[in-house]
Amino acid sequence: MPSGETKELRSLQIGASVVVSFDGEPRTAKARLVGFDPGHFLILRFPILRWLYDHLYEGNAAVFKMVSHATGQVIAFRGNIFSNCFKPQLILAITTYPESVESYSLRKEKRISCYLPASAILAGTRTETIILDISPGGCRVGFQPSEALDQAGLDPDQLLTINVSLLGMAGEQTLNCRIRNVSREETILLIGLCWEELDLLVDKNIKKYVDQVYAYLGEPGDSFDIPATSDTA
Repeated sequence: MPSGETKELRSLQIGASVVVSFDGEPRTAKARLVGFDPGHFLILRFPILRWLYDHLYEGNAAVFKMVSHATGQVIAFRGNIFSNCFKPQLILAITTYPESVESYSLRKEKRISCYLPASAILAGTRTETIILDISPGGCRVGFQPSEALDQAGLDPDQLLTINVSLLGMAGEQTLNCRIRNVSREETILLIGLCWEELDLLVDKNIKKYVDQVYAYLGEPGDSFDIPATSDTA
């Protein structure tokens, strides 16, 4: 295992959002992890923001925060910029690989793993999906990547409708959701969702289902939390 490698660092995934802050700069930038060499460096793609040119220089220190998809925790670490690439439509920065990280949980509600077949309607397109975990505040769903999903955009805060047969309720229920984060795990597209104005009976049923399973199984080790704010999505 390379020096500084931890469970949290091994869980880094290409495409993950990274919130970057610089000393003395009140603004933060949401970058995307586009590559890394464990134990050596990270490669981040930044949005086209002119103020970043003053901070992405060799040796400048920064704080990086992202969500670990293996633990559901936010991980934070300090690093330094040691190279960059500025193009008209592209800003890349190569940073030092963290020797250590701090982690903290965003968990506010019980969350349990499940495998509930469902369908999703996004931008007018109906697609089969699976609910992989669920909580009173939201859920995580898995999709097979497709051209239709790519065209839908899948932007944070975008609305999405899930149709699913919930245990303890007759018929199919319609759940309005809002996208909080999107990631890829091997060949599966994962989308973290938060509920948007659930029907009171549906809300009560989800809470009851989660409480019953949680009481029986305890806290799952592989649960995934939807970040409380879109800054870490």
